[in-house]
Amino acid sequence: MSETVGKLIDGLLADLVDPEMYGFAIPDEVRVRVRDIRRLMRQDDYVHFVENTGEAFSVSQLLAIDAMLRERDHQDQKHGPISTHGHTLGEWIIIAEAELAEAKVALIKGGSGRNSLRSEIVQTAATLLACLEQHGVDDPHAGRQI
Repeated sequence: MSETVGKLIDGLLADLVDPEMYGFAIPDEVRVRVRDIRRLMRQDDYVHFVENTGEAFSVSQLLAIDAMLRERDHQDQKHGPISTHGHTLGEWIIIAEAELAEAKVALIKGGSGRNSLRSEIVQTAATLLACLEQHGVDDPHAGRQI
């Protein structure tokens, strides 16, 4: 998504932007959807229903998933995609333990930005997500896997 489109969507959701300032009109069905999203965002008990699945996610779940996915993008930009720097399951666990150790330090000493406790937890979760991306979520093997 382009930065302009992202700003437009954010502005529409915050009711801060007139779409015509970007040189195009927003169709009525999009305006209705944006209005509905604004209304839902104001509800404390908002639940998002994924189209065609019937599954429901809370706002806090969606925010957590979004944070992990943004961290995965950051990790791929920093280290390259996992297809070029894959690890064994054991190596992923060691990397995740190192990330978790950083979270423990942030808990004890405090931290801010990328060193805050929540950021370190997100980094740990994103590391484990990368492991599952590489090795899959189904375990076709029995017994020990190193």
